[in-house]
Amino acid sequence: MADLIYVIPLAPLVGFLILFTTLGNLPKRLVAVTGVGSVAVSALVVLLLAMEFLADRQPLTSTIYTWMSVGGFNPAV
Repeated sequence: MADLIYVIPLAPLVGFLILFTTLGNLPKRLVAVTGVGSVAVSALVVLLLAMEFLADRQPLTSTIYTWMSVGGFNPAV
């Protein structure tokens, strides 16, 4: 489940891009569903990740890239 952490910022971004690119040509009901739905998807993923964390009590970690590598020192971001 931790591999879905990227969905948290991505879902509202996709919702914004859909609403922005249509330039207000969507029906008001679809605009509301898109806006609220994209945030709701993020909230649902956060809730699922929180439940997973509380059940396992292990931190969720993810290495995006290695900033630098000097000798044996490798700070991961």
